[in-house]
Amino acid sequence: PPKELLTSLKNTKNASTFYSYFCPSCPNNYSELAKKEVHYDLVLTRPVYERLKEEYSDQHKAMMESRNSNIYICNDETIKLGALSITDDLMLIAFFNKEGVFDHKKAISFDESARKWGKDLFLYYKENSEKVK
Repeated sequence: PPKELLTSLKNTKNASTFYSYFCPSCPNNYSELAKKEVHYDLVLTRPVYERLKEEYSDQHKAMMESRNSNIYICNDETIKLGALSITDDLMLIAFFNKEGVFDHKKAISFDESARKWGKDLFLYYKENSEKVK
C-alpha cells in the first residue's frame, strides 16, 4: 500500500475498506486497527475472506474479537473495483485493467468531496454484502 494510506491508517479513528483482491498487508493492517479498537468496516469478496481466515488465523481472530470492527462478504462476481479505502483524511481507489488484472496504480485524494464520493461507493458494496461480524 502507498505510504499515505499506511500513515492515514495509523492515525485514523474510522476506516471503510473494500478489497476484491488479496492484499498481503491487509491482515496485519486491520488486525492492528482491531487491537487499537479503531472503528472500521471491511468488505471483502468471498475468496479474499476465505484466504484471510485460512492463512492468517491470528489476524483474523483479532479482527473477529474487536468490538469496533465489522466484516462483510460481497458475493458480487461482476466487481471491477480492486480496492477502496476511506479514512478520516483520505480516499484511495484502485481498479483492474481491461484484461482483468489488478492495476497497481492507485488514485488518492485528501479532498472532502472525494472522501464523500468514496464513502457513497463503499456503502453500495456494504449494502450488497453479507455481514460476518
